[in-house]
Amino acid sequence: MKKTLIIFFCISLFACSEKKVTISDFTWIQGKWTGSSEGMAFFEQWQPLQGNLMEGRGGAIAGTDTVFSEKIKIEQRGEELFYIPNVAENGGPVDFKFTGYKKDSIVFENPKHDFPQRVVYFRLPNNKLYACIDGLKAGKYSRLEFSYQKAE
Repeated sequence: MKKTLIIFFCISLFACSEKKVTISDFTWIQGKWTGSSEGMAFFEQWQPLQGNLMEGRGGAIAGTDTVFSEKIKIEQRGEELFYIPNVAENGGPVDFKFTGYKKDSIVFENPKHDFPQRVVYFRLPNNKLYACIDGLKAGKYSRLEFSYQKAE
């Protein structure tokens, strides 16, 4: 019985000391990020945290043509966090729920979305950022990767 109580106490102690993740843990993503691949320039620009919301925009440009454009948010709703892109093709914003965090990465998922089902950001040394979106697209696994350098 004594061992059981000690084990229970230790588990409770560790559970209580576990840090709750909040939107302020992700302020490292703020600023302008730029990158390029295969003749296409892409960017994300995140505004400073305002209460429970970080807003931004992203896009890709090939030559003088805008290939892709989106409004993006990270929003805290109570204890839950969401990544919310708003892309014209989706007909409105889509919620991706926060599912994981380590010191330098963020993972958001929406298994019901057509593509992507997951959005991941990794903070890298030397003011670099790596992002990827992945999931099933027309029944096949697909992944798009973006390497950014901080511009501001």
